[in-house]
Amino acid sequence: MLDQPVEALQIRLLYSFSGEASIGDITIDAGESVYLDSGDAAVVARSDADLVLFTTNPTAPIFKGGMFSGNVVGSAGFR
Repeated sequence: MLDQPVEALQIRLLYSFSGEASIGDITIDAGESVYLDSGDAAVVARSDADLVLFTTNPTAPIFKGGMFSGNVVGSAGFR
């Protein structure tokens, strides 16, 4: 279980790079994903698994000037 609280507006996506995992009565295999709701969900690895949890807040401010990595004011024509 994750120790951090989940904010009500967060969107969470669990993706399996390899292996099998279950969340309640849903099972995902390598290459599959599942959206998680705001309730507590126990993720159980059914085999050796590489999982990643993507979390985003759709109401957070965004940057529309391109990729977020390495953007600096004044680079690539941004001013």
